[in-house]
Amino acid sequence: GGDAAGGESYLGRFVWRIENFTRLKDLLKKRKITGLCIKSRRFQVGGRDCRLIVYPRGQSQPPNHLSMFLEVTDPRSAATDWSCFVSHRLAVLNQKPEHADRSVAKESQNRYSRVAKDWGWREFVTLTTLFDQDAGFLVNDTVVFSAEVLILKENSELKEIEYRPPPPALLLPPATPNALTA
Repeated sequence: GGDAAGGESYLGRFVWRIENFTRLKDLLKKRKITGLCIKSRRFQVGGRDCRLIVYPRGQSQPPNHLSMFLEVTDPRSAATDWSCFVSHRLAVLNQKPEHADRSVAKESQNRYSRVAKDWGWREFVTLTTLFDQDAGFLVNDTVVFSAEVLILKENSELKEIEYRPPPPALLLPPATPNALTA
């Protein structure tokens, strides 16, 4: 992989099946909980810890969408500043073989760091679509999420990278996970 940045990049794929999804949603609904998230186990890509964060009833009122974020942390330097540039594709997979091309996927590139460790979408897929019995996203009460994570290893000696991080003054910790517009 001779990419322009001159470093190596690391690709990881992760699939997360959440069973009893309706029960989980009903439990949240009964308690009128929005903004409650469930987190996947951690998976490693290029020495970083990644995990998916899903809000089954989203983060807004009234709940219309499922929210999904990718969290990336650096276990080696939890206390120090670190950053990496990540290209990620998150998806809710369509489980019907004939609808495999109808999975809902969103892609983005973001700089992850200690103060900006989760990026994603507040409005990933509508709950109507997700719970539609015929749509193919909820099969046997299971929803399947996936992440493709490409961590670009930058070589600081080469100046070909266009991206310049904002000055430190702008890096205030976000109050909520960084929501990307669809």
